[in-house]
Amino acid sequence: MTSRIMLVEPSATMRYVLKNYTDASGYETDGFTQFGKALNALQRQFEVFDTEYRCVLIGWPSVRDGETENFLQLLESPDFHDLPVIVLSQDMRADARAWVAGRNNTVLVRWKEYRSVKELLARQLDADHEPDGDAFQAKFSNQDIRILVVDDSPSIRYALRDLLRLQGYDVTVVGSYSQGIQATHDQAFDIAVLDYYLQDATGDELCREIISDPAAGEVTCAILTGTYSDHIIKRSLRAGAVECMFKNESSELLLARIDAISRMVRQRKELQLNYLKMDVVIEALNGAVLSCDNEGILRFANSRALQVLGYGQDDEFIGHHVNEVLTQDHLVPVTDADVDASFYNARRQPMRVRYSSQDLIEDGQKAGTIVQFVSLEPPQLPQEAPPASNAAEPSERHEALLSASQYVAQMQSLLERSGQVADGYSVLLISVDVHAQDASVASIGDKPVFLEGVLNTLARVYKRRDAIACLGNGVIGVLLKHKSEKQAYLLTRKLLQIVNAVARSVPDTRFSSNGCLKQLSPDGDVDAPQLLRKTVQGLQIVKKRGKNLALILDMKRLLPVYPKEKSGN
Repeated sequence: MTSRIMLVEPSATMRYVLKNYTDASGYETDGFTQFGKALNALQRQFEVFDTEYRCVLIGWPSVRDGETENFLQLLESPDFHDLPVIVLSQDMRADARAWVAGRNNTVLVRWKEYRSVKELLARQLDADHEPDGDAFQAKFSNQDIRILVVDDSPSIRYALRDLLRLQGYDVTVVGSYSQGIQATHDQAFDIAVLDYYLQDATGDELCREIISDPAAGEVTCAILTGTYSDHIIKRSLRAGAVECMFKNESSELLLARIDAISRMVRQRKELQLNYLKMDVVIEALNGAVLSCDNEGILRFANSRALQVLGYGQDDEFIGHHVNEVLTQDHLVPVTDADVDASFYNARRQPMRVRYSSQDLIEDGQKAGTIVQFVSLEPPQLPQEAPPASNAAEPSERHEALLSASQYVAQMQSLLERSGQVADGYSVLLISVDVHAQDASVASIGDKPVFLEGVLNTLARVYKRRDAIACLGNGVIGVLLKHKSEKQAYLLTRKLLQIVNAVARSVPDTRFSSNGCLKQLSPDGDVDAPQLLRKTVQGLQIVKKRGKNLALILDMKRLLPVYPKEKSGN
C-alpha cells in the first residue's frame, strides 16, 4: 500500500520541489498552498476508507495567521497527537523550534537539507509504523529542575522560556548581568543558561560570578552563543561552564544538552541526599562512630571519632587497616554489651575506650562493621596562656617552623627558581578569628594557646614544617607546593577547613578563617617582600567581605571555604 502524506507549503517553488521528491521516493503526496484548505482535508480524511494521511510535511510560514494557528492547534489535539509531522524551515525560527519541541512525533529540518525527509519518512512509515526514538523523542516532566535564562534579546529569551517550559522545566528569564545576579539571590536555580554577549558584561564573567557567589548556591552554568569561536568556548569552559550551546543549532540538540545537564544535577542532588541521610543516621548514634569493611579496612569516621582520636583529617585514617592505626586486638564481634578496650590515638598512644559494634548489612549480606565508642580518658581542656611577658612567641616555641624572615627568604628562593622546577608554589596567608559563646570575636594572635594548636595541626597535616610560619598579628603563612591552580585552591580550602576544625576540641568556641593565595612566579622586578605585601593587602580585602572565604589573587576569584549550607561555620 502506498503511504499517503500531506504537504503544506505556501511557496509554489518549494512545494513543487518537495512534492516531486516525495513522489519520486514512492509516496503519494497531496500538496496544499493554504493552511485553511489543509485543515479541511485533514478533518475530512476519515470520510472515505483508507484515505488517512500517514504524515504531514509543513513548510514553516514566516507569518502565522489565523488559519495557520487553527491548523497547528488541530495537530496538537488528541485526535492527531500521534500523527508524525516534519517541519521544514529556512532559518530555524525560534517559534518553529518551540512548537516542534512541544509536540510528540515531530522533527525540525532545514529546508536546504530537505533530502533527509526521505530517510525520516522511511524510518517513520516503513519500520512497523513505530516512531523512531531519535527523530521523534517523547517528552516528559522536568518540574524538579529550575532554570535561569539570561539573554539581553527579548525574542531569544522568551523563545527559550517557551521551549523549555514545554519540556516541563521551571524557567525564569532576565535580560542583564545585574538581573542575573539578583535572580540567583532571590531564589535557587539548578541550571543557568547565559548568553555570552550581554550588554553589561560577558557570559563567562557572569558564570564565574555565579559559581563563586555563596549566595547563589550550587548552580550549573551553560553558555549560549551565536558563534563557534574557539576563543569563546575556551573562556566559557575556563569560567566553570559545563557546556557551550549554540543559537543556530536544532532545538532537539539544545534540549538534549539541557537534558544531559539535568541528569547530572539530579545525580548530584541524589548523592547529596544520600550523604545527608547518612549524616542523620550517624549523628543519631550520638557519639564517635567509625566503620570498616569485612577485610578490616577503615571506610568511614565521623567528625567526633576523628576528634576523639586526635586526627585532623580523615585521609590519615581512612583506607588503613584497623590493626595499623586503631588496635592490635581484633574488634569483638557484634554484641549488645559495651566492651572496654584500648585504641591508639593519632600519636600512636594507647587510650582507654568503651565501644559496641554491629554488622553493616547491604543487600541482605554483611558488608562490614559499625563501631560506636567513647573515650574513658579524662578530658584535657586547653589552659589560658601565661602572661605575655612570660610567654615565648609561637615562632620560638616551634623551632622547626620558619620565622617571618626565614619565610620571606624561602619565598625569594622559590621566586628565583620558579622557572626551573616542574611544580608550582604559592603563598597562602591565613587569618583566624576565635568566636566565643558570648558572641565576642578575637584574633587568634591574641590567643597563644589556640594559635599553638593551629600551628601544630598545620605542621602535622601538611607534613612540611619548613613551609609554615607565624608572621605576627595572628597571620599564618604557608608555602604551598602544587601541580595546578585547581590543586592550589583545593589545598587552600582543605587547610582552612582543618584550621577551623581545631576549635572542635575547645568547648563553646568556634573558629572562622580567611585566606589569600598568590602564586610565586616571576613578575618583572617584584621581589618577595613586595609580593608578600600584595598578598597581605588581599587578605585584608577578603576579611572585609566576610568569613570562611578564600581570595585567589591570580584568578581574581573569591571562593567559599565551605559549600553554601556550611558557610555559617
